[in-house]
Amino acid sequence: MIFLGLCRGAPSRCSISALIRPQLIIQSPCGRRCFVLPASQFQHIIDDVGLSSLPYAGDPLALTSPSRRGKLLESLVRDVLGQTPPTDSDADASSIGCCVNGRRKGRHQAEWDLTVRGRKVEVKASSLSFDVRQSTWRVCFTNVKFARDGYRDFQHFDDLYLVIYSPSGFHILLHDHRTGVSTAGVQTRIRGHDVVVRGSRNETWTDALSTILRKMLQDGQCKLVAHVSMKERRAQALYARLRQESTAAFESVYCNIPLGRMNPVIRGHRIQQIGLEIDRLRSPSAHFVMPTDEITKSGIRRGRNNASVDWVRDDVKVELKHAKVRYHPRDGWLVVFSGIKAGTADRQQTRQFDELWLAMYSPCGLHFLKHPPCYDSLSSTGLRTEVDGRQLVVFGSRGAHVSDAVEGIKLKLYARGCTSLATVRWQ
Repeated sequence: MIFLGLCRGAPSRCSISALIRPQLIIQSPCGRRCFVLPASQFQHIIDDVGLSSLPYAGDPLALTSPSRRGKLLESLVRDVLGQTPPTDSDADASSIGCCVNGRRKGRHQAEWDLTVRGRKVEVKASSLSFDVRQSTWRVCFTNVKFARDGYRDFQHFDDLYLVIYSPSGFHILLHDHRTGVSTAGVQTRIRGHDVVVRGSRNETWTDALSTILRKMLQDGQCKLVAHVSMKERRAQALYARLRQESTAAFESVYCNIPLGRMNPVIRGHRIQQIGLEIDRLRSPSAHFVMPTDEITKSGIRRGRNNASVDWVRDDVKVELKHAKVRYHPRDGWLVVFSGIKAGTADRQQTRQFDELWLAMYSPCGLHFLKHPPCYDSLSSTGLRTEVDGRQLVVFGSRGAHVSDAVEGIKLKLYARGCTSLATVRWQ
């Protein structure tokens, strides 16, 4: 039997309680109290779309996941270079080799993306993002597996093409294998190098784009292959492919939902902020701090977005992982929580947090749960697990409506021992 009761915060316990609206507390199926809160309570967070999102407002490509956007921009490079999509034999040639578990690599794990006049080509893409700490716009191309700086003995590709996706269009460049290349210790060994190029401080995005191109084309030895404006036929064809994708209709359920028009990175930051406020509401007398000035094992100071945990309540370290309920043509609705750095190594429990919170973003609401302190059943990702952490994948019922799928996913999480903490309702 579900018990419903109205609870008002007590101003005498904490100053924040005097500011909060009444919230509904229910006893969830997992047997614990669960806050049910209106989205309006977090309007100040929801309305903050971030500086990086503002120039791309209304652009559906900016709202897609980085992997999905990368595939679309790879197809744009094929169009520009006059290449046709690879045949099955091409795909086999580009995915020679096996994973660390012995399985043959799939097409999405290919060592390079396409072949141009006999040369193996890798394609990487980046949008413009704003670095608040340095007050600069930048582009960052990740997971480029160069054989340099003592990392890797062999490089699988010959040429690296970079796509700069800006609000005005797409710049396609042939990289010189030198400009902007950076390393990050063990992450570089597993993931690859980054290529990072910044504009000058306090520039507008348009001026910063010019600065970035100058650094790459004039200061460096990169070559401009093409500039495709948003009005060109090739750009229009790209957006047509985006609309025609089998998952496009299912993504439309997020169009008028809070946080739905943010890019995935900004949305993750906002969900973390909401999670922190919910924890403050649940524990009004606790002392909360944000981890700052941490030093990694390699001696590098961690940034705010690279902290070992998301916040500390009294002496309890809390890590929050968020995921969007999304549709897969083969599997239906599912949710994938990734980057969970916990498990066992050499029979020793390895984790930097005490509590793991899961935030499931769906058209029905934002659902917060706490995972039980047992993580060995989480999925691993081979060598990348050391850097990227583990995953938790939960499927909804096949063929179910999204609202039914969300409820099914929650029941499966309860069966794992997760406890419900709060739900933010959109309506």
